[in-house]
Amino acid sequence: MAASTSAFLSLLDRLRAGDPKAAAELLAAYRPEVERVIRLRLPDRRVRAAVDPAALFQSVFANFYVRFLGGQYDLRDPAHLVRLLAKMARNKITDHARRAAKAPATGTAPGVLDGAPAPGDSAGTVLADRELLGEVRRRLAPDELLLAERQAAGVPWATLAAELGREPDAIRKRLERALGRVCAELGVADA
Repeated sequence: MAASTSAFLSLLDRLRAGDPKAAAELLAAYRPEVERVIRLRLPDRRVRAAVDPAALFQSVFANFYVRFLGGQYDLRDPAHLVRLLAKMARNKITDHARRAAKAPATGTAPGVLDGAPAPGDSAGTVLADRELLGEVRRRLAPDELLLAERQAAGVPWATLAAELGREPDAIRKRLERALGRVCAELGVADA
């Protein structure tokens, strides 16, 4: 994870442009650290038995990828990405732990890996495929897509808000809800 800030930002630009090699590089660089967080945070044997750290990471990364391409995240450096992915992983683990607590003692938690890619799928295949971005774009309403594209292009929230005659927080939340809806539809959403 020893990437310079400029190299990191260049990698994000390539990812945003749909470069499949950028997705693979990002996965290779940050997967070990985030999977370590996942393994350390799995709370009890029932959750540990039901959750594959690699599949959970893929689910977290798929959710990140969709939201990143939609312009939801403004990452400044590699540490910021690691903190974000770790927080997303902790949230998924908390959700899985809640499900496990509600599940019968003899079974695994229902839906623990809902939305996670199959264990045999390579993360690069799952995430770098341009079809994912196409599907995200298809599922966003035209005004949501325009907002996502403008924000992903670096247009500040304040500028977008002024253009739309709305408050920056209102349009940011609107995009966040839209991307959350799309992530849920694609099966990569947090519970």
